[in-house]
Amino acid sequence: MNNATPDLAQSVFDGVDYLSSFGNDSGGYNNNPVKSFSLNNGTVVVNVTQPGHKLFPGYVARTVSNGVVNNFGEGVGWAQGPIGQKSGLSYFIDNVWYPQTEQILGDCLCK
Repeated sequence: MNNATPDLAQSVFDGVDYLSSFGNDSGGYNNNPVKSFSLNNGTVVVNVTQPGHKLFPGYVARTVSNGVVNNFGEGVGWAQGPIGQKSGLSYFIDNVWYPQTEQILGDCLCK
């Protein structure tokens, strides 16, 4: 599937890679494997994080119904746990899907 991990989230993960490697790893690659599933004639898409993903284990689901797009998910990776909650990283991760959804809606040919 296209855009399984939003560009903004990948940029954050690349930044974490850079900082945690003391500047030796600049990122720039998708090192967060996701397995995507399309269900219900494409009205539901589920992205499941795989081992090696920084938010593993977890999932994000996107549903479309009556012209409304909903995103939801959950996970227990370190960035969403106590460290992520105290640092504010989990808030960022929880809201990263909004810009991607807006872009998809803006690009939609079904208007």
